Amino acid sequence: MKASSQQDDAKKIEKLKKKYEYVSKQSPEGTFLTAINAKTTNRVTLVFDNLKVVDINGKVIKEKELAPYKLELTMGDKNENFPHIHCFVGTNNRVGLMTTNGDIILPATYVHINDFNSKGQAITFFGTDLQVINTKGEPLLTEKYKSNSDDMNIYYGYTPDRKYKYNIINNNVICSIDEKHYGMVNVVTNKVVVPFEYDKIGDIPLIDQNDTIGYFVSKNNRVTILDFKTKKEIAPFPFEEIQTAFIFNKSVYIEGKNNSKTTRDRNYYDVKNKKMVFQNNISLDKATPLDQTFWKYEKNKIQQLYNTVKNEIVKTPEEATSIERLADNLALYTNYEKKSSFIFDLAQNKVVKQYSSVVDAYSFQLKNATTSKEYFFIKERKVPNDGSSEGTTMYDRNLKTYFTDLSLSTSYYENDRIVIKERIDGNYPLTAYDINGNVIGTAREYKIK
Repeated sequence: MKASSQQDDAKKIEKLKKKYEYVSKQSPEGTFLTAINAKTTNRVTLVFDNLKVVDINGKVIKEKELAPYKLELTMGDKNENFPHIHCFVGTNNRVGLMTTNGDIILPATYVHINDFNSKGQAITFFGTDLQVINTKGEPLLTEKYKSNSDDMNIYYGYTPDRKYKYNIINNNVICSIDEKHYGMVNVVTNKVVVPFEYDKIGDIPLIDQNDTIGYFVSKNNRVTILDFKTKKEIAPFPFEEIQTAFIFNKSVYIEGKNNSKTTRDRNYYDVKNKKMVFQNNISLDKATPLDQTFWKYEKNKIQQLYNTVKNEIVKTPEEATSIERLADNLALYTNYEKKSSFIFDLAQNKVVKQYSSVVDAYSFQLKNATTSKEYFFIKERKVPNDGSSEGTTMYDRNLKTYFTDLSLSTSYYENDRIVIKERIDGNYPLTAYDINGNVIGTAREYKIK
């Protein structure tokens, strides 16, 4: 009986949607807010005329009282947190709030009202005046604050849970006291959590590896980052322009540029050690850390390694268009234009293995309760692609060989062992190696050749 009633209700709602251009979600009282004649405004939103409150059978419950108003579709059924609070436009061309039942919560007061976040907080704008209201339309900020937003430029923020919350993040809102100096205010306590001393605060917190680093802030044409939790500067304004920041081995690095008349010098600031990564005026397009000592950087598609402890470039006999880390002491240099590769020992500072063709590499680590060891595959491209990796060799960090010229189909590793799947005469034997490179199991009676 219940299922039949739900099906009947669904049909009635579909009938309403055919009659009206807009139909809200059903309110707890069983009503719907409807509207027609959608038009796009200069706010890039839809505005509807002829507002009506109807029941599920289409009976009009309220119409005359709503005649002066238009529905602005920036809330309603698109507002997941509070679907029964709607933004309407009054005769004064200001906006207010009403319920799905057509009851006025907030008279038409503001130029724009953002959606409510999950805590029932929404930013409102009147020119450059900024206020935060709750779902009752009550103002939360006790002092007057400004924003550099206008009707066409409304602030939007991004929270750590990756949902848009419209610049109210952890109860904090970015605002100004004079449209020149910006800070943050907690909308619950009304306390200033970031002083009004910055020329600009970035609207979107920087997130890396699901960890929120902080906000970009600028002062006197220099930029740094405010820590998301402490709201303190994590670096002494190291750049004129910041591209991004990221976390590597639990340390934060800031990528930025200092612009001059002739060049745009890119570098990376090491927050933990309070210094620039590249010390010797190296010109680069981009860079990434390999570990705490070595960074790989690229300029004009040529890659090199830089030793951050010695503050010097790792010099090699040939240039490379690609550098790949094989083990803590080994790197694979490849030049795709010259079609050659070599393995470079970073500890000994020399080439330890040379190839006359481009090789592919795959590194991995095996671990048990007491030991961790690094291994890698090197595949030489000796035969046409037939679905196997002919010419594959397995090495450890000391370049000890465990097998050579293997016709490798696939492999996988887990914890303290790796399983090799070969391709031999149409068969696919399996061999398992332990953390020391010893064979600990085979299948189908095939051994390593």
